[in-house]
Amino acid sequence: MRVEAVCTGCSLLCDDIVVEVEGGRVKKVLHACAIGAKRIESALEAERALKPLAGGRIVSLDEAVKQAAEMLREARRPLLYGWCNSVNEAVRLGLELARKVNGFFDGPMSVCHGYSIWYARMKGIRPPKLDEVLDRADHVVYWGCNPAESHHRHASRFAVFPRGEKTPEGVESRSVTVVDVRPTRTMRIANHRLIIPPGRDAALAKLIAGELSGSRGKPSEAGVAEEEFYSFIESLKRSTYVVVFYGLGLYSAGERSGVEGLYELIKVLESSGVKAAAIPMSGHYNMVGAVEEALSATGYPYAIDFSGGQPSFSQEQTAVKLLSKGEFDVVLVIGSDPLASMPRQAVSGLKKSKVIAVDYQLSLTARAAELVLPAAVGGVESGGTATRMDGERLELKPFLEPAGCSRADEEILKMVAKEL
Repeated sequence: MRVEAVCTGCSLLCDDIVVEVEGGRVKKVLHACAIGAKRIESALEAERALKPLAGGRIVSLDEAVKQAAEMLREARRPLLYGWCNSVNEAVRLGLELARKVNGFFDGPMSVCHGYSIWYARMKGIRPPKLDEVLDRADHVVYWGCNPAESHHRHASRFAVFPRGEKTPEGVESRSVTVVDVRPTRTMRIANHRLIIPPGRDAALAKLIAGELSGSRGKPSEAGVAEEEFYSFIESLKRSTYVVVFYGLGLYSAGERSGVEGLYELIKVLESSGVKAAAIPMSGHYNMVGAVEEALSATGYPYAIDFSGGQPSFSQEQTAVKLLSKGEFDVVLVIGSDPLASMPRQAVSGLKKSKVIAVDYQLSLTARAAELVLPAAVGGVESGGTATRMDGERLELKPFLEPAGCSRADEEILKMVAKEL
């Protein structure tokens, strides 16, 4: 049997995937990249979390749910962390649960693209749809990202190679620029390659804006090669629709000036008569959805503290920083592996906490957790909606039954909330 699916391998959420299913198992995945195929095939992995575990001992799902509720209810300072790899419906339930237990709601968005998504919304800037980029953008810029490694189908399906309404020759109708601190695989498809020192993104954005406004600066101020820079500027001036896809390279040493400088550049391009836009290249499949759900429910994007009854927010008080101070005694982790990704001090704080892991795989965090609630694989065994990097909401339709005792994230959260 062949079924159509939406891939949750990254924030592109490719919706043209075809999966061959036989006997309740995935036999072949068509159209997906290596990242997407691995995500879909992960339902078959030997490292799946299939049974609830308490202290390494197999328990019933009901017992595990009751224990999770008890841990959260008795917690002095609970953290609910993750959400970027969960559907929008689960994120909403997570926010309600955090409010109910006076907890702290956060996830990878506070150290990844959460700020840039929030900043654009604060400025009233909405990204264009990827279909519009395909049809109309004649200059694509990849800034501080390397989609050849992270978003394999980005250039081939949406941004560079496809033929569009205003780009009838595909790649021949477009200019491609890559800005990064080193040569990357994505630069192989670029017309212009701007290599800059780390931390000079804001300076480069300001330099480009000055050139477009008639105020010539010195390329050396941004550490970029002069000949390549002016070749890029001439190409930019001939463009009619510029779209910048940017990655975490703009957050050098945690600074946000690169992102803010980029959006100022977008304004200058618009004022010069060139249609322009920027889209963050988030990695987690529903990071945009997690931030937007948080904004809708509380007015805040991440790092939301419900301990005072009403939600509060500080950009400087994120889960990573508070874990480093040992503030949390119970941590519910959903669809994330902070033991494998957080800095050492935060990991030390996490190890001192009681951890409840909701995950489809036995990650490093799940293996160290006091309690494991097995989750279904999103988009494969469970459905819901997710938000693509451009803000487009897509419906995920499951095509396999949940393996073992696994349940959808939102079902697990509802069960825990009911026990509180």
